[in-house]
Amino acid sequence: LESLREYGKRNRPALNAHSSRYHAAKKQAVPAWFERDAVAEVYARGAELGMQVDHVVPLQSDMVCGLHCHANVQLLDAAINQSKNNRFWPDMPEAV
Repeated sequence: LESLREYGKRNRPALNAHSSRYHAAKKQAVPAWFERDAVAEVYARGAELGMQVDHVVPLQSDMVCGLHCHANVQLLDAAINQSKNNRFWPDMPEAV
């Protein structure tokens, strides 16, 4: 944990840029029929349980861009979510 803090201090501009890209992609991934209350409930439940909200199909990857909607969010333990990153999702096509 301490090494992550140190990394954050040394690489603040890069982390800010990454965060900005993520939030911009998330805004673009919100469909017109976005279920605000249902998604908010998932985030609230995650905070309650100490879990992270994960996008099943990633919002950004080299192969696909998922939507920020109720059908595409799930709760995961932090370690599992961070190890998953944006490399795996259900029905993921085989690498060529």
